[in-house]
Amino acid sequence: MATMDEYNEKIIIRHINADSFDEINNFYNEEISHNEFSFKYAVNFFPTVILVDNYGSTLGKITGVPSEDLYWTDLDEVIEKSTKKLHKRMGATL
Repeated sequence: MATMDEYNEKIIIRHINADSFDEINNFYNEEISHNEFSFKYAVNFFPTVILVDNYGSTLGKITGVPSEDLYWTDLDEVIEKSTKKLHKRMGATL
């Protein structure tokens, strides 16, 4: 997905490895391990796609791939719903 221009224009993609203890920066620029980040968002099944706002609050989530045929449609729908939530919270359009 990270290499698909269609999604790079809609969202910022960050891959997290739940088994890794390598450090990343969270939404407040604090160092946290990939593992801690995954735990915070209750990631216990893979793949999991979480859409968040700039503070790390969850806007939408997809866990697993129940149907490969419907995955991209489901992803587009979650992105659209999350974008609408974000616009409503901000009271503005992006």
